[in-house]
Amino acid sequence: MTKKNLAAVILCAAGALALAGCTSTVQKLDELQKSYERNVKIEPVVGSIWRITAEREKVESPARIAEYAYERAKNFCSDKGLGMLPLTGSSTGAKEDGTPAKAWLEFRCSNPEKVEREYKGITLHFDDLLEDEKKR
Repeated sequence: MTKKNLAAVILCAAGALALAGCTSTVQKLDELQKSYERNVKIEPVVGSIWRITAEREKVESPARIAEYAYERAKNFCSDKGLGMLPLTGSSTGAKEDGTPAKAWLEFRCSNPEKVEREYKGITLHFDDLLEDEKKR
């Protein structure tokens, strides 16, 4: 076997190992995403108000879990062709004792409002102030 052939075999083997590693990493990320999805519930509260609860292990920051819940609520409404209006919510970070990070958000799905602002100026009327006091 020549040096070129040996180098080509080594390169192919390294490429195959790298691809196997990438596939394994992608599978792990898919499994992680599915576990996150299992720990999310979206339930109706009353009328058009919904409540999303999310729970994730190993997420230290309450802001990260809150952002995740916010994005999921936004996607939930956008799938219906509506906008998301957050009403109230709360989040806590993961703790060292194994307690997972938790967040909840109450929100409303509604039609996206089209607000057109128009400046018409201010009209002031001084007629009443300028009139003769005897005429009042």
